[in-house]
Amino acid sequence: RAVLEASLIALLVLLGMQSFIEFIGELSDIGTRNYGVLQALMYVPLQLPGDLYQFFPIAALVGVVMGLG
Repeated sequence: RAVLEASLIALLVLLGMQSFIEFIGELSDIGTRNYGVLQALMYVPLQLPGDLYQFFPIAALVGVVMGLG
């Protein structure tokens, strides 16, 4: 149970950091054509499934190390 909880926490932290970094990256595109803050805020959550797939192995490894530690 400790390993699953630690893995979930690690995954949430990684996804939160990645979402923030993606939003900051989108700030340079705001104001071009019809792309505004609302579109950037909609773009970031749409990237979460791909980020989840990418970060799951890393989160599992970190969660196992934290949970067993």
